[in-house]
Amino acid sequence: MHGWAGSANNWDGVIKALDPRKFRAIACDLRGHRDSDPAATGFTDERLARDALAIADASGARRFTAVGFSISGRLVQYLRLLVPERVEAMAIIAGCPASPMELPDAMIVDWVARAGDRQKLREIPLRFAINPDLELLEEWANDAVKVSRHALEATLRLLLSPFQHSPPVRSPAIPALVLAGIADALLGPTVQRAIDATYPGSQMVEFECAHEFLIEAPSETAEQVARFVAALPRPAHQVRKSRTRARSAN
Repeated sequence: MHGWAGSANNWDGVIKALDPRKFRAIACDLRGHRDSDPAATGFTDERLARDALAIADASGARRFTAVGFSISGRLVQYLRLLVPERVEAMAIIAGCPASPMELPDAMIVDWVARAGDRQKLREIPLRFAINPDLELLEEWANDAVKVSRHALEATLRLLLSPFQHSPPVRSPAIPALVLAGIADALLGPTVQRAIDATYPGSQMVEFECAHEFLIEAPSETAEQVARFVAALPRPAHQVRKSRTRARSAN
């Protein structure tokens, strides 16, 4: 699951670095993003998590490792609480915490005002990257410009609140991988250590990068996730990449 203004395409660099003989990867567009249907409602933890679950169902993924970057680092944590019997592990990449964040309103207003302006949107990941892959950056910008103003604002404001409806925790133990960029000025090691501390026995790895893992260190990210998933106590999956549209469902 991708980050703010992102899409399934953002995972291209990571997925290309995975061994297709060992892994199956399913990348999706969140509601209101890129090729998903336009959506005026449903930007809640539960609805977005259920969208992801519907995609897993449509793809035949009964059990899976939920992988979330940035905003979706929060969403995979909710997804795991919602259906612990389906989520066998989590990989949280420079993720947002489950707890409310303090985002300056001026920042939200500025980012949302860039809706529909490719060049201005492109400036945002550049603020939080050290050495981005320019091809992957341009791909991100091409998809970000398709996201509605409403979706851009609703996903940011979601981070200001606690989980709206906390589902019951039925299984507290879960394998978790947390990746942090040592130069991440947005959701850096301090935030990731707090997430890591939430899950006993989790693994945390710090990278020589900033926030934008998917365009800064896709191969290294793939290596860490692959190593983590391969070590889980289950048979390895045979791999392919699937894309599924997230249709609006209120």
